[in-house]
Amino acid sequence: MGRIICCGLGPGDPDLMSVRADRIVRSARHVAYFRKKGQSGQARRIVDGLLAADVSEYPMEYPVTTEIAFDNPEYARLLADFYDAWAERLARLTDQHREDPTKPGPEAIAGRLLELIEAPVANARLSAVRRSVGTRVVLSLAKAASETATGSIAASRLEQALYDWARAQTTRRFADPDDRAWALATARMVLDREALAAAVKGDDTGRKIPPGMPIGTDEN
Repeated sequence: MGRIICCGLGPGDPDLMSVRADRIVRSARHVAYFRKKGQSGQARRIVDGLLAADVSEYPMEYPVTTEIAFDNPEYARLLADFYDAWAERLARLTDQHREDPTKPGPEAIAGRLLELIEAPVANARLSAVRRSVGTRVVLSLAKAASETATGSIAASRLEQALYDWARAQTTRRFADPDDRAWALATARMVLDREALAAAVKGDDTGRKIPPGMPIGTDEN
């Protein structure tokens, strides 16, 4: 089934949102947010321009805000009913939008590819080949994300898969020091948007390319 993610948007300035929150908002298929009746809402204003073009929005309008005192029993009753109703509605929404296991989305496909390049290899030569293939997988996924329609859910989900993989490398244990050096260097590149863009374009004049990354040549 679908997932509900509560996403904090920071102090109110879109530029001060965390990278994680930005990625979650951009890749969301459905977005629910609180607002006062007749108002767009602070949360919606913060993410303006970040949502995917085909996202479904669910403004959750408070039944009461400052119309009656917050210590009034009616205030508590109205808010309690409001929260219960929306909790039930969002639960139904997650159940209605189950992922079809026979049709994996871009994030699932990317995740499976990234899992394959983590498989340990005993032979040193084969391990070097796997690292080189792994580099191609990472760059191909990054290129696919950049070439997909800007702001689309598919592009955001590809970027999210790469981001999650890169973050996981920072706590992963490695038996092979070469694997560790490659994974950490590649992860740092993925987390640096400019470095990743340069690598995708084949520009090796900037940051040093991690081991096993023949960029800008005809080598495989």
